[in-house]
Amino acid sequence: DERFSAENVNLGMWEPGSFNEEVGYGLYTLKDFDPTKKAILLVHGINDSPRVFESLVSAIPADYQLLLLHYPSAASLDYTSYILSAALNYLVRSFEIPQLDIIAHSMGGLFSKGMIYEADEVVRERMRLFISIASPFGGHGGAASGLKWSPVIAPVWRAMAPHSSYLQKIAGLDLSDGPNHHLIFTFSHNAGGESEGDDGVVTVKSQLTESAQRNATAIYGIADNHVGAVSNPCTLTLLTAILEVGTTRASIRDCGDADVSPASPNPTSY
Repeated sequence: DERFSAENVNLGMWEPGSFNEEVGYGLYTLKDFDPTKKAILLVHGINDSPRVFESLVSAIPADYQLLLLHYPSAASLDYTSYILSAALNYLVRSFEIPQLDIIAHSMGGLFSKGMIYEADEVVRERMRLFISIASPFGGHGGAASGLKWSPVIAPVWRAMAPHSSYLQKIAGLDLSDGPNHHLIFTFSHNAGGESEGDDGVVTVKSQLTESAQRNATAIYGIADNHVGAVSNPCTLTLLTAILEVGTTRASIRDCGDADVSPASPNPTSY
């Protein structure tokens, strides 16, 4: 869809106000909306669009319907999480969606967590899974540098900077009563590569903050880079397994570091 074009992605990154006027925040479906079906919300990261999930969609069982969020990625995370929360409150209450799972990539995991923080009790009860892929729960140093040196400030950088008030807020979110957080982290610069301490964009340390680990149902490592992990065959197989088992740890074969213990005492070594 043209709304997900590279030009609109760029507009949302550098001119979020214009994006809001010309495209707008949106929840999209690939097929006619069926309120009786379980739903999976796909949330892309910064400077991206729902197109990043093209390969992943093929791995999702047919008994789910997909909701694709598209938004200006430079906008404030507080505002974007509020907008998403309001939209889901409307959908769940109006159509009584029976179940809602969330799959979020990169920065999408941060404001998805903010959305869970904002969600009311009725919506929260329908949320079964929160699956994050390569999300920088500890923030990104590049955002801090942008705030310090850039002549033009993207609102999203204020929340993305390490130790921001937004990151502290979502770090305090208690997920012990759900949704179950399955945390997928990435640690290489190429598919099947050695550990580099980062995925070319986000450090392992930022992905595996103490609060994120404490709240996670399970943690899995994927040997791939930041974007490649979304379409990595091990990720796709793992997602299918997570959707099936839901509230407990999933396990898959022949994917090496995709099966990582959540109790690791030294996560940054991966």
